[in-house]
Amino acid sequence: MDSNNYRYNVEEILDKRIIDGSIEYFIKWEGYSFNESTWEILDDGFNKNMLETFERNRFETIVKDFINTNQFDIDDVETIVVIKMIIATISKINLIKSIIIKKLNSNTNIFNNDPFRILNQLNENNDVQQKKIIRHNYININRLERTIKKRYRNDTFVPTPLNKNQSRKTVRIFKDLYPTHYNQVDVYNELGLPIDLVDEIVRLCRNSVKAFKCLLDSRLKVLLVLFFLKKGPNSTSLLKRIFSISSATISRAVRALIPLMIPCLYTISLELMNLNCLHYVDCTDFRINRVHPYQFEWYRGDLKYHSFTIQILVDENGTIDSAIIGKGHNNDSGMSMLTGLNDLIYSFIKNGEEFSVLADPAYNGTLFYTPKRIKNLLGKGDEILSNQERKVVESRFHHFQAGKRSLVENKFADMKNRWGIVKQRGIHQPNFLSYCLIMIFHIEQINFNLRNNK
Repeated sequence: MDSNNYRYNVEEILDKRIIDGSIEYFIKWEGYSFNESTWEILDDGFNKNMLETFERNRFETIVKDFINTNQFDIDDVETIVVIKMIIATISKINLIKSIIIKKLNSNTNIFNNDPFRILNQLNENNDVQQKKIIRHNYININRLERTIKKRYRNDTFVPTPLNKNQSRKTVRIFKDLYPTHYNQVDVYNELGLPIDLVDEIVRLCRNSVKAFKCLLDSRLKVLLVLFFLKKGPNSTSLLKRIFSISSATISRAVRALIPLMIPCLYTISLELMNLNCLHYVDCTDFRINRVHPYQFEWYRGDLKYHSFTIQILVDENGTIDSAIIGKGHNNDSGMSMLTGLNDLIYSFIKNGEEFSVLADPAYNGTLFYTPKRIKNLLGKGDEILSNQERKVVESRFHHFQAGKRSLVENKFADMKNRWGIVKQRGIHQPNFLSYCLIMIFHIEQINFNLRNNK
C-alpha cells in the first residue's frame, strides 16, 4: 500500500451469493475484523487457487449436509448438485421443504469429478441456466418428505400442554378415513353399522376399555374392535390408515379389548327368557382352516377337519335367549345334551311348567316338539283324527314350524354374511374366534332391542 494506490489483501472467502446474475463473494480483509467484511465482485485477475479452494469446500459441505439430513447412502445417490435448499423446522425435526436439483447423467459420479468445474458450468449464464433448471430439469422431493413424515408421524400426534410437574405425553387424534377424501361421518358409513348401535356400544364399554393402555381414546378403541369384526382380519391395512397405528398394535388391541367388552354387552341370558311364548333351537357348524396348538380339541375324526358348533335358542319374537359354542363338530342332539338344554326342559316338565321348544327331527322327541312327536301326539287312524284330518294338521304344523324356525336360520345367516370375521375365520385361533362370535351375538341382540324399542 502506498500514498496514491490503496491495495487490500484478501485473507479468506467466507460466503457466496448471486444477485441479478452477478456473483458476489463475502470477503474478510487482511488486517481487518470480521465485522468489516464486505460483499465484492471478483475480477478475472483474482487468485484462482483461493477461489477453487472455497468453491470445493463449499460444495462438499452442502452435499455432505444434504446426505446426512436425509439419511442417504452415498452409493445410492445419483449425480445430484444442490442449487437451492430451504430447510423447514416441524416439531424440532429438520425437514427439507423444497430443493431445486440439477439432474446429471446417471453414469456420471459427481463425487469422483471436480466439483469446482461443475459449479463453474452452472455459474455461466446463470439467469438462463437457472430458469432452465426450474422449468425443466428439477427433481421434486415430495417422496422424500412423505418418507420422513411417515417415519416421525408428526401429523398424527398432538402434544398436550405441559405443567411443571407433568411429563410430556402425546394423545392420538381421530384421523379421517382415507385422509382428504373422507370425514368422520363417512367413517360410520364405511363401518356399515347403525350410528345409534355404535353409540350404545361405546356407552356400555367406555369405562372397561380404559384398562388397555394405548394411544387411542375409549371411543376409538371401541371403533377399532367394531371395524375388526365387521371388516375381518384381512382389513389390517385399512385399519392402519384409519387409526394411524401399526398392525402389531391392532393385533394386541383386539385380543385385549374383546374380552373386556363382552361382559359390558351381556344381554343374552336364560334368566331373562320369556316362558309364555314358543322357542326355537338349532345348530350350525363352522370349519376352521388354520391349525393351532391344542388342535385336537377342535378336530372331528370322522369328518377329517377342525370345526366348532354354535347352538342358539330364539323365542318367537326374535330375542336370542342362549348362544353357546362347542368344540368340534357336534350333532344337534349332542349339543342339546352338552349345553344342558335337555336338563333345563326336563326341569320345567318335572315342575309341571310348560316350556315349548320347536326343533328339527334330529333333537330328542320326548323333550322337544319335533315333527315325529307331533305325529305321535295326533294318534293313529280314527282314534283321535281321521287319516285325512291328521295329514292336514301335520302339513299345517310343518309349515308353521318351518316358518317359525326361519328366525333361527336368519340369525345364522346375518352372522355369516354381515360380519367379516366369520367369513375369514381361518385367520385366528379358535379360542379367540369363539370370543368374537359370542360378542357378535350380543351386538346383534342389542341392535334387535334398539330396533324394537323405537
